[in-house]
Amino acid sequence: MSCWLLLKRNGESPDTSLAAFFHSGDRAPPRKLTGKIIPQPCLADNLGRDLEAEDNSSTILRFLAFRNGLGSKPLIEMKGHEDEGIRLECTSAGWYPEPRAVWRDPYGKVMPALEESYTTDRAGLYMVTMAVIIRDCSVRNMTCSINNTLLGQEIQSMIFIPESFVPSISPWMVTLAVILPIVIFLVSGSICLIKKLHREKEILSAEKEVEYEEREITQQLQEELGWRRTLLHAADVVLDPDTAHPELFLSEDRRSVRRGPFRQSVPDNPERFDCRPCVLGKERFSSGRQYWEVEVENVMVWAVGVCRDSVERKGEALLYPQNGFWTLEMFGNQYRALSSPEKILPLKERLCRVAIFLDYEAGDVSFYNMRDRSHIYSCPRSVFSGPLRPVFRLGSDDSPLFICPAFTGAQGVTVPEGGLILHKAGTYHHTQKQFLGLRPM
Repeated sequence: MSCWLLLKRNGESPDTSLAAFFHSGDRAPPRKLTGKIIPQPCLADNLGRDLEAEDNSSTILRFLAFRNGLGSKPLIEMKGHEDEGIRLECTSAGWYPEPRAVWRDPYGKVMPALEESYTTDRAGLYMVTMAVIIRDCSVRNMTCSINNTLLGQEIQSMIFIPESFVPSISPWMVTLAVILPIVIFLVSGSICLIKKLHREKEILSAEKEVEYEEREITQQLQEELGWRRTLLHAADVVLDPDTAHPELFLSEDRRSVRRGPFRQSVPDNPERFDCRPCVLGKERFSSGRQYWEVEVENVMVWAVGVCRDSVERKGEALLYPQNGFWTLEMFGNQYRALSSPEKILPLKERLCRVAIFLDYEAGDVSFYNMRDRSHIYSCPRSVFSGPLRPVFRLGSDDSPLFICPAFTGAQGVTVPEGGLILHKAGTYHHTQKQFLGLRPM
């Protein structure tokens, strides 16, 4: 058993001084104190005694005894599972001075403590408590080492962790560990596939768009070519006064007609319309393609188209295909194809100039808006027999109807390289026209 002399001076750290302590009434020789503790024989009369310094200072000397200067053997406890591991706690008391405590794994490597505390009791001795969490299931034993740095001595304890106490890996974790990489691989592959398909779709869409644009351009070129070919067949239509209804007044050049407020005194020849306010063109078409334009701006009620030369002129004959008429009509701010039944045409804008196309062999009669060259309506295909003639009907007396002249050359109709230049609406001013009453021819 060794004894140690604890030196305190008014609660301060001891300085170098001379101190005398007594044993069995004899005065001991003075010793030089150079630290907090000095080794002395462990005598019963000295233990726990306060000794007096020779210099009559307030220094207090106290003997403390403990076994070999070391604390108790470390006690290691398994506290249970915590934070996905096993919590171990190591406790040891009776140390002086403050010791150094560490955890070591089976390979002697120091493992950092999760918690570490040092407390002192009334006798000034230290108790150390430290904890660690073992998450590595391969670590089966741990060592708690406590070292007295003053004496250079160490006490350690080791604990063996039973296999049953090691957290086992649940089957679903194993399954997850196997399945998760597969799922990640499949998801990644699916994403790549989706991106690839999306890119291919974009490329295909772009190709289709280009194809559509090319087809549209081709169609436009074909339509333009068709226009140019059609214009080659422009007909120079004039009106036939012998067919005009008595209320219709023709211009001197027979290209304009308007409805008057009264009936004229004209011969009632078989060719003349007597009930319907109609007039025919003088030209007769028995083959080929023909084209002419009519200005209908400001005319509230009108009808234009073609008819058989043999149509009934007397009585209230309806302008239907079964009666030999293929016409387009405006009546009451509404455009209609005169067929059976009549077909209403929902046009976006008011017509100013209408083009009539006739393809005799194809049995086609079509109407176009010459402002934007848009298609208005095509009559159902028919098989024509006998000559056809342009037909015009005026149901109102507000404004005249004009037939645009065609340009003719040495070999018929010619078309400049840039296309046929057509008269715009308003070229013919009815205020400058002289409308004559019809006279017997």
